[in-house]
Amino acid sequence: MDNKIKANAIKLVILLVILIILAVVINFFWLKFQGKKDTNAQTTTATQPPITSETTVARILENLANYKDKTIVLNAKFGGWGSEPKNCDTSKVAVKTKSDILIYDETGCLYESGAQYLAPTSQPDPDNKKNIGMDITIKGTLKLLDDKPYIGPVE
Repeated sequence: MDNKIKANAIKLVILLVILIILAVVINFFWLKFQGKKDTNAQTTTATQPPITSETTVARILENLANYKDKTIVLNAKFGGWGSEPKNCDTSKVAVKTKSDILIYDETGCLYESGAQYLAPTSQPDPDNKKNIGMDITIKGTLKLLDDKPYIGPVE
């Protein structure tokens, strides 16, 4: 009987050691995974081009590779659904949905599809012609659709 107790005690100790090792391995990989997510977020931020209120549509269009999938802030004019300023070549920009809004500045134009309006704090009514030309500031992520840019929601 004494040998059975010793054998069971040894089995129990071995089982506890295996569980401890398993817990340490799981914890190690969990922390490694969490650290990797944070590192990627820092890398993305570190490689993002500097975006200021002085960013222009032309600067974005000339440097699509630098701005692609990056968050941008742009001071522009509200173009609504029906305007096309003289400096706007809509054949070079993407329209994602029928409800996309044209935005423009003195250097060119883009469409926005779900961008965040910082000023004013909500999207002006695109049907109201009085809103055409209104100063706006938007924040969004530059995306490409068929190699043509548009500004989408912040990711």
